[in-house]
This record gives sequence, C-alpha cells and structure tokens, in this order.
Amino acid sequence: ARSLPTGSSGKLLLRHMLDHPSDHALLTLADELSLLSEQSDSLEDLCHQAIKALPAEAAAIKKGNLNVLNKLVGMVMKSSRGTANATAAKATLQQILRA
Repeated sequence: ARSLPTGSSGKLLLRHMLDHPSDHALLTLADELSLLSEQSDSLEDLCHQAIKALPAEAAAIKKGNLNVLNKLVGMVMKSSRGTANATAAKATLQQILRA
C-alpha cells in the first residue's frame, strides 16, 4: 500500500502545492513528483540491498552492535530517495538481521 509522504518529501509536496495550486488529489500530486512511499515488499528489498552493500555493518549488528544500524537505515533512505519510512526500515533491518 502506498502512503502520503512525510518529512522532507512532505515538505516538498506542500511547497509544490503552494507554488502550483491545482484541483488534483494529494496522492496524484505525490505520485507525479515520485514522492510516494515504497510498498512493504519493496522496503524489504531495499533493506536486503543495504545489507549486501554494507556487510561489515550487518555483521556488527548481528553481533549485537546496534550503533551502526542507522548507517544501514541511511543506505535504505538513500536508495529510496527519501521515500521509505525510516522507522519501518529500521524495524525491517532488525528483523532480517536477527533471523
């Protein structure tokens, strides 16, 4: 399921709406600007990609060092161009790395 953008993506959408008033629905505008959040299965794919890209950090997390978790979350956010939900990404990463 897709959801409305939050954080910096939400601010970008608001600025666009103020600069370009229209009758379009919020979801339509967000989709046109490529600001919609990824689906949950796509988030899992992004998390797996981040783990493959940063194997040392993933290994450290598996050993109990959660301080590097934010580095993996940052990689997911970068890959999703800021549209992923960081809290959900963090939870997904923890779930994958505990298994």
